[in-house]
Amino acid sequence: MCKLHKLKGETFVVYYIVNENYVGITHNLHKRLLKHRSKNKFDISNIGILLQTKDLNEALKVELYYQERYKCNKGVRNQNGLKNPYAKQVLHLETGLYFDTIKEASEQLGFDYSSVRKYIGNEKNKYNLIRLN
Repeated sequence: MCKLHKLKGETFVVYYIVNENYVGITHNLHKRLLKHRSKNKFDISNIGILLQTKDLNEALKVELYYQERYKCNKGVRNQNGLKNPYAKQVLHLETGLYFDTIKEASEQLGFDYSSVRKYIGNEKNKYNLIRLN
């Protein structure tokens, strides 16, 4: 289940970042756009609000509709809170096993997820997870 399901009584906003061809959903648009700009280097100068609602299920359906309609880049979470099949996969070189996300790989291989995220946050280690073994 995605993080949004934990929020009660919030107004959800489905938004479209035109220059990035990205449709997303949030309960705090300003904060989310700042995160897109700083973390993903998105150009957030042209934003469209597609829906504002207190009904999360309606917002999720509208988000999916516009993602498909605009053939958008998608985030990691899909509409059921599951991993997006387009998310980057992780290969464990010793076993040859693929994992859908870094978090799943960390859990299955017995690593502390926050330590792994910190490790790969260092640019020189970004693609060198083998050193953790």
